[in-house]
Amino acid sequence: MSMREFIEAEGKLGQVLDLGRRVEARHEAAAIMKEYDNGPILLFEAGGAKVASGICGTRERLYRAIGASGGDYCSRLIAAVNNPVEPEVVD
Repeated sequence: MSMREFIEAEGKLGQVLDLGRRVEARHEAAAIMKEYDNGPILLFEAGGAKVASGICGTRERLYRAIGASGGDYCSRLIAAVNNPVEPEVVD
């Protein structure tokens, strides 16, 4: 699953908040991320870049991201680290 597909799937679960605006990269972005700590995935623009924050912000979201459950989380994470996949760069 790509990052975009994951964010879309999380959106269907109500786990994405798109701020729909640019934020000041130096201080405002950090303050917003702190405010939503352990909350939804945040989407915004900062410093000329698109930002997705909180991708692994909760244990349950991390489990969904790697296709794991509480019981096989460690083995799935170790397998992912030991078998990295080259990213596909898209616009």
